Amino acid sequence: MGIDHEVVKTFQDNVFPLSDKFTEMLNEHFSHQTERRGCGYTQATRLLADYVNFSRQEKDLTDLKIFKDYS
Repeated sequence: MGIDHEVVKTFQDNVFPLSDKFTEMLNEHFSHQTERRGCGYTQATRLLADYVNFSRQEKDLTDLKIFKDYS
């Protein structure tokens, strides 16, 4: 795919690789670049906003989906 975004690389180097979808967004894969939704980086920040702008429920692990192996 080419050179990874610095955020992707940092998580890989620290044994917390990001999910494939989140990695594609940050690496600006063409499938995440549209006029309507913006660039992949913009989409990635929207995805993160969904997790950080709401209180986390005790047993809800949805926010961990940004990692490759969250189970």
